[in-house]
Formats: sequence, C-alpha cells, structure tokens
Amino acid sequence: MREAGLEYEAVDDDTKHELMGQLRAVAIATRTFGQAPAEADREAVRETYYRVPFAQAAELVSRRAVLLRGGDAFVPRRRLVATVVGRFKARLARALQFAARSLPGVLQDERLGALLTNMSKAYVGPDLAMATQAATGGERVTAADVDRVAAESFPLCMRAAHGALRRHHKLKHDARLQYGLFLKGIGMSLEESLHFWQHEFTRTMTPDEFLKRYAYNVRHSYGKEGKRQDYSPFSCARIITAAGPGPEPESAHGCPYKHWKPEAVRQMLQASSGLQGAAVEHVMEAVQSKDF
Repeated sequence: MREAGLEYEAVDDDTKHELMGQLRAVAIATRTFGQAPAEADREAVRETYYRVPFAQAAELVSRRAVLLRGGDAFVPRRRLVATVVGRFKARLARALQFAARSLPGVLQDERLGALLTNMSKAYVGPDLAMATQAATGGERVTAADVDRVAAESFPLCMRAAHGALRRHHKLKHDARLQYGLFLKGIGMSLEESLHFWQHEFTRTMTPDEFLKRYAYNVRHSYGKEGKRQDYSPFSCARIITAAGPGPEPESAHGCPYKHWKPEAVRQMLQASSGLQGAAVEHVMEAVQSKDF
C-alpha cells in the first residue's frame, strides 16, 4: 500500500485467519458507541488489516485499539489515518526545528524579513463583512440589526459577549475590545457602533459618563483617536490563546470552547444555537479533543 508516503504490508489471509480471534476481541473492545458486539465481530472479519511498526501507531497502541505482535501493530484500514497524523507531526517537528535554525539568516533578507516579522500580527480569519452581508441582505449592519444577526450568524464567542452585554448592560475591557472589533469587522460603521454601545451602557449610567469613559475607546478602535491605527478584528487563534474569562459575570471574552466548562458550552449550544442531540455531541467531541 502506498498512500500519503506510507508503505504498509497488507496482512495475508492465512495470517489474518490465525489472528482472527484476537482481532475480533480488539474490534469488540473498541466498537463505536451503540454498535452491538455481533456487528463489531462481523466488521472485524470484513476489515483489511495492515502490518505497521508499532512506534508508528503509538496513539492507537495507547488506546489499546490495535493488536500487537512481534513489534508490529495490526491496524485496520479505517484507522490508518492515525498513523498518517503521527508521521505528519514527526516530520513537522523536524521541519520546525530546521526553520528555527534558519530564521536569523532569513530575517536579514529584506524581501522576507518584514513579511515574516509581521505575519503573526496579520488577520487571517474569514471575511466577516462578506459573511454578514449575506445575513443582512447586503446592507451594512446597524445597531438595530445586531440582535437578529447575533441569533442567526454569530459564532459562539461573539454570541456569548452579546448576551452578556444585553444582560448586564456593560462589558469588561477585554470583552469590549474583542466584541467591538468584531462588530466593526462585520460592517458596522463608527456612527452605528457609538449608537449601539451608548444605547446599552446608558441603561446603567448617564450619557455624559458614557462619553467621558467609553466613547474614546470606540473611536480609537476605528482609527479616529490616538495613533489612528485601523485595527482588525481578533482572529480565532488570538481569541483561543487569550486568557479566559474572569469570575465576574460580565467577563465575556475568550473562546467558550476552550475557556468555559464543558457543561456550560453544552447548555449554550442547546439554548442559543438550536442544536440538539447528535449535533451537540459532535461539537462536544471536538471540545474534549481540544479542537477549538
């Protein structure tokens, strides 16, 4: 077999027949939830197995999901992807070490130095403005649109920030920055953004207090104050790697999938995303595997 640079020997019928009892036991022990033992048994008989050096199937070995014999792992075809991932990670680690050693010299190249230096600061997320134009019929997002668009189109992190703002009529600095730049990114103008934040915050303070304490920050994020930098929305990677929410109920920044307790994520998915049953469990599996 030659796939993805792998060369594995398929187990011949005689060897498979000799090992079938043990292979069946592994298949039954690792059967997917809801699959009857008899179904797993029949699946083991039909499956094609490959002889793989056990070190290349370490992840499967750790889960006791393969049969070991004589230093080899007998891996069913449907589980070969785990060995591909393992080899990819090993090659990536070696390549990153080589890149780290080469980086000082590359940075001195005027054609690449500036590009590499600024790459970590670049916004590589989706085009939020285009995504939201579809949800708003091509019109710019206004303060009046936010409740509807949040329910229909916001990712969970921004839906959480919006919900916290509506409940408490304020957000801590990190959440205001994360959510405010997102609103800018989906097409809300500076004027509409000021109207949106003032309308919510003045439920707990006077208009003068809002103008003195918060309006500057809104204008700053649009490049109209301070050093007049036109800030981009936070990327998914930046939100995930940021510190999680604090203990205060209005601390709504960060990534729910990473920073919240799993049960809180499950409840919000069911309450605000319209997901139920298998769809929720599919998301929770990604949370448990840290695939944020």
